[in-house]
Amino acid sequence: MHEHIRHPRPVFPARTIPVSFQLLGPSAAYRTSACKYHWGTPRSLTFQTLEEHHYISEGISNDFAHWTYTDCNEPGLAERLAAIDVRTFTSIASLREQIIRIVEDYLKWNPLSRDRAALKPFYFCASEAVVIPTPFIAHNLGEFAEQLKQVTVHSIHHHFIEARLRLKLASNDFSVWLDKELGLRQVAASLNRIDIYTLTLEDVRNQLVRILHSARG
Repeated sequence: MHEHIRHPRPVFPARTIPVSFQLLGPSAAYRTSACKYHWGTPRSLTFQTLEEHHYISEGISNDFAHWTYTDCNEPGLAERLAAIDVRTFTSIASLREQIIRIVEDYLKWNPLSRDRAALKPFYFCASEAVVIPTPFIAHNLGEFAEQLKQVTVHSIHHHFIEARLRLKLASNDFSVWLDKELGLRQVAASLNRIDIYTLTLEDVRNQLVRILHSARG
């Protein structure tokens, strides 16, 4: 994808495909303390904290929080993990450090939870993204809003959510383009404030389109 001033914006979908699974050792997999040592590959962190929950309409916001709640019976830890806002991170390394810090702090005040057996092991999933070009290209704000109605939710996830960690942005692909190519800084900021945690991807699409239509007047 190439971006130049006043040039059209290619919109690409990204379908994330899990490619391998790893089961931890018998004891480590069944303990809350396993979180301290086995937070998976960078791609695993992205998939399990960022991606999967956006394709469902309800439930806890990431796999780590879900496991600690349902299989470790640690609602306090689950609440802290679910509250992580990936929009404040621009690298997997910093996200990993925050997760480890949360778990270590929790275990410091709840030492009996460290070796309590979980009901089920936690499977770390590594994944690779396959990015496929689409025929959707926007030359202006009107076309951009209309194309957003047609692209898949995978495209929206790729540009609006995953881009933050993929490109180490404190924003997203859509907002960057609107700001740099169309000079619409306020509109870009409005898009970036959309709450990705309380919305499904279809809800995110609707919010994006609504803001863009309002900007057109």
